[in-house]
Amino acid sequence: MQTDAFKNRILYAGAVLAAMAAVLTWTPWTPWIHEPIFIGVDAGVKAVQNALGDLEHDLTRWPQLTREQKFDVLELVIDAFHRPHHISIEKPPSFYIDKLDEAAVNPKMQQLPLERALMILAIMEYDFDNGTDKDELARRALGPDLYESNRLRREAEAHQEGS
Repeated sequence: MQTDAFKNRILYAGAVLAAMAAVLTWTPWTPWIHEPIFIGVDAGVKAVQNALGDLEHDLTRWPQLTREQKFDVLELVIDAFHRPHHISIEKPPSFYIDKLDEAAVNPKMQQLPLERALMILAIMEYDFDNGTDKDELARRALGPDLYESNRLRREAEAHQEGS
């Protein structure tokens, strides 16, 4: 037997995925995501809903979220990359929580919406698989300077892991 909270989470997840699909196709979120469809959902789901609404614009609210809220939000965003676009991000949300925590102190990263920041970090980690060669994707997405510094960072990390 499904509980009302479970049903609300399913309804909420479906609405969020539709909204994230709109974001991923570079169209603005539609106002219906903030409408009363979410009346009766539990407080945890409402917190994630509010976090997604804030994070569609920039990362300034990211540090205020709990680790659990960050995990839930990232699960939804990663799933939204996969469903309509067949893009896979293999590293777990917990990995990207730590990366986003580090990145969110950078004023330029703070200005990015969550899905863009996640996409950039996943490309930097060679974890964004859309069928394109990962090195070529990094080269195109990051530009020459960031690509080179990222390449050096990855080499240093590989060297440390090999030691």
